[in-house]
Amino acid sequence: MTGSRRVLEVQDLVHVLRNCVAHGRIEFDSDSRDPTQVLIRFTHLPEGRTEPDWVAEIQASDLISFCSRFVEAMKGLVD
Repeated sequence: MTGSRRVLEVQDLVHVLRNCVAHGRIEFDSDSRDPTQVLIRFTHLPEGRTEPDWVAEIQASDLISFCSRFVEAMKGLVD
């Protein structure tokens, strides 16, 4: 992760990722069906700004792993 925006807690990460998705600021470096061959870039651009304040890149396979772990953690809080 790079940029001036500080993303230190999971709730901050979920919030900034939600904004990136909602505003279509996601890029894929490959059309491969193999998640180990795809790098995903999320860019957060605050309203009225021309430069992003947060950029993150993650391998698609690592994102799959993160999401699985996140779901399991959330289930543990609900159960």
